[in-house]
Amino acid sequence: MTTTTAPAILAGAELRRIVAAEPTAPRASAIRRIGQLDVQLVRLGDKWSLYLADLTPIPHSTRDLWATAVSAPSVEWSQTPDGCSTWCAWTEVQP
Repeated sequence: MTTTTAPAILAGAELRRIVAAEPTAPRASAIRRIGQLDVQLVRLGDKWSLYLADLTPIPHSTRDLWATAVSAPSVEWSQTPDGCSTWCAWTEVQP
C-alpha cells in the first residue's frame, strides 16, 4: 500500500482536528479509508492511539507517514503477525 505524502498529511490533519475538537470529551475518534488503507485516530482522555489496517502488510514508511500526519511523537508500533494491522499509542498532557 503506497500513500503519497500530501494526501496523507491532509487527511491526518483532518483526523487530528476532528478528534481534538472537543478536548473535554472523555473519548473521541475518527476513521478514514484512503485507498485500501483504513486509518483510525482515537483519543481517550490524554491517551491517543493510531490504528492502520490493510489487506496487505503495512510498510514502516507508511506507518511513519501516518504518525507524522496526525502529529504523533516518536512512537513504537505494534502489529498483528501478518502485518496487515498496526497500531501505536502515546500520551499528550494538556497545559
